[in-house]
Amino acid sequence: MGSSVIKKTGIGLTGILIVLVGIGAYVYFIQRGYIEPELNREISSAALQQKVDVYRDGYGIPHIFGESLEDVYFAVGYTMAEERLTQVELIRRTAKGELAEIFGPKLVDYDKWSRSRAYTQEELSTMIAGLHDNPRKAFLAMVKGLNHYIQEAVDHPDEKRPIEFDFLGIELQPFTPEDILSGITLILRKFGSSGGTELTNQAFLQALVERYGNDTAQLIFDDILPLADPDAHAIADDSKRTRLHQSSNAVSMSRTQLSATALAASAEFREQTLASVDVVSQFGISQGASRTIVIGPERSATGNPLILQGTADGREIHIKTPEFEFAGLTVPPMGIPLQGKNMHIGTVVTTGERDTIDIFALQTDPDNPNRYRYRGQWHDMELRTETINVKGAEPVSFELATTVHGRVILRDQENNTAYAQRWAMWMEEANVWASALEILNVQSADDLAENLNSGFAANSNLSYADKNGHIGFRHTGNLPIRSPGADPRLPANGDGSQDWLGMTPHSENPGLRNPGKGFIHAWNNTPASGITYGDGSRWGKHFRTHLPLELIAGKNKISIADLKAFNRTISASFYSVDLSLTSPAFFAPYLKAAAARMEDPQAKQAVQLMLEWNGLFLDKDGDGYYDHPGAILFRTWLPTALETVFSDDIDDWWRKLDDDVYIPYQTSLLLRALEGKQAGNPMQFDYFNGQDPADLIAQSVSATVKQLHERFESDDLTSWLEPVYWRYMVREDMRDGEKHTFNPKRSTRYGGGAVKLRYLPKAFIDNGAPDWLSIMEITPEKPYYLSAIPSGGQSWFINTGWKASPHINDQQTLHEALEFKTVHLDEETILKEHQTHLVIRPVID
Repeated sequence: MGSSVIKKTGIGLTGILIVLVGIGAYVYFIQRGYIEPELNREISSAALQQKVDVYRDGYGIPHIFGESLEDVYFAVGYTMAEERLTQVELIRRTAKGELAEIFGPKLVDYDKWSRSRAYTQEELSTMIAGLHDNPRKAFLAMVKGLNHYIQEAVDHPDEKRPIEFDFLGIELQPFTPEDILSGITLILRKFGSSGGTELTNQAFLQALVERYGNDTAQLIFDDILPLADPDAHAIADDSKRTRLHQSSNAVSMSRTQLSATALAASAEFREQTLASVDVVSQFGISQGASRTIVIGPERSATGNPLILQGTADGREIHIKTPEFEFAGLTVPPMGIPLQGKNMHIGTVVTTGERDTIDIFALQTDPDNPNRYRYRGQWHDMELRTETINVKGAEPVSFELATTVHGRVILRDQENNTAYAQRWAMWMEEANVWASALEILNVQSADDLAENLNSGFAANSNLSYADKNGHIGFRHTGNLPIRSPGADPRLPANGDGSQDWLGMTPHSENPGLRNPGKGFIHAWNNTPASGITYGDGSRWGKHFRTHLPLELIAGKNKISIADLKAFNRTISASFYSVDLSLTSPAFFAPYLKAAAARMEDPQAKQAVQLMLEWNGLFLDKDGDGYYDHPGAILFRTWLPTALETVFSDDIDDWWRKLDDDVYIPYQTSLLLRALEGKQAGNPMQFDYFNGQDPADLIAQSVSATVKQLHERFESDDLTSWLEPVYWRYMVREDMRDGEKHTFNPKRSTRYGGGAVKLRYLPKAFIDNGAPDWLSIMEITPEKPYYLSAIPSGGQSWFINTGWKASPHINDQQTLHEALEFKTVHLDEETILKEHQTHLVIRPVID
């Protein structure tokens, strides 16, 4: 499959670029405006048992009141379609591998990749049928509500049909329950699974063996891809630090070999996966930056638990029945506001980042590559043909094979080997949706613990606080128990000898409740000390949690105003944007030692400026440049130092291996090398090759100065000020953008046409924050929360007359300024201050 094609077209998908090409020629001649909302209206449906009321507040957030969960979820689906139908449609096509049907041949390879991981229609139907009665009814009602709006859009296209459908040439079609579950599967895998990079690691190991031989290759492999790093801060931190001797803890390595052809195919598969992740992110689904601070009552200035959360973008909803209530953020098409609160408890989530995807190497029959050896017998692969409809071209058919371990993702014909991918959450996504729905109904920390013990297959770190003052966190997910001797970093033997032995009981997953320190901090960090990393994310000493921990330690009692200040400071670190960044203080001893032997005054000054910088990207004087030259110096020095220390020994693998995972390890890799025997996991190979580390650090500083001198063309280092970073709404606009960006992948992933129609700015100053920001106080006396999102507002809707929802852009500047809106949850305030009221009535025969 041609990954380079996907790489190019994936970027071009943002903002529905094909739509915008059509829009661009006319945008200057269009009379823009906002849709005048109907203050009161009614609709009816035979799907309802009793009346549902939907009150939208001043920011368009629907507050949905009904007598049953089934009726309320009809309205959840209906309001989702009102606001984000284009997004739901594109997520459906992304999940099911149907993008080439509207975007053309350039997306065929993506669709192939997607279908190699997707469920069949039968598998999706089986999961839905297996749901318990109440969640199944709610789920099906949500789909019915979505389809009710679609029928309205068919009947009244001028008012209800999103303009993007016209420009993409998509006919409005109802969603099946399987369509929605496929989209939910995409979301849950994006945020609740990690791993599957064993083939890249295998290629790295083979390159080491070829250069160094087996023994030294083993040492370097363990250094660069450690199974653990005791210096990493854990959420459930027991404050114990023990030195790890990697050689005695390393798992016995698989010696599976990839042929030259398979190595090339593996590299292409890797590029395909990276590019495909980029495609997925273009429609408002972006992983990253979820951070949580939960303050217990003893540390809270109000005496009540407080929560500060930052996470991905989405829409907000408030749902309420006589037995059920919750409000907060949901990511379409999930429809469950798992990040939020009710009158009793607040819950927030960060991704768990544990290794929950494995690749198995299976011996295939030389005479029949569709047969594989398992438990001493030959088995036939299950084969099926997939056909992709392609806009402007003939359909493309290809074959998919399935084994006992999952779908085949790569074949090595020369070695008679097939590689299959296994997911710990396989066939569990519908149950995860149902479990999330049950979580919203808990009343206390005890209820939540009981619920989570029964199983929540998505890998996450779920933090909580309840009205009784309890705070805590639970690491969730199906976590495989691997066979002794299997190296989780490399392909497992698929012959049955290294099968998974089951899943860790959910009650034994790491957790923490009412810690003595009076707070919990989670920022995608390791859940507990002693966790085996596998081939997923790796954490080290440098990781970004140090900054929030310092801020919390500096306050005895923490108020909501303090949390707002914490949010500003943490955002200014840009740790949510670049996870390899850290404080210069970690490297102070080694930079000072290097400076002591420098003769170049500019290099010495560079070290001084880096160490003077506080690690925050601040423009206090508003001149459009960050205030301190240490910002650009340190940010440039880090990769330069890594290149200087590691590239002569392992080429660019230190960078390449990090590209495959969400949590990069490279900065801690450098720190471990410099710390030597003082590191919690000391290096076994000398990456300084007998030289004094201070000499190499001095070289890297000199190279940094030379690089930046060419850019700034000034001998005055204090004038080397970085222009402030801008964040684009749409990735495509960054190609020829005039604005300076921190990260070429840093956009809001806005998936509609509002930018080209000038309802939203092309770019705005990047504040370094995650997307949805929220502050909650957990007490019945405070029935509200604070929040903001960056990608415009609650709704993405623009009708075929080019008129937009008034809530398409009413939060962007709020988020840019790191300010918050108030979302009221008490019925009295909602009824008093609502902007529109929709009544959904049952059809009476």
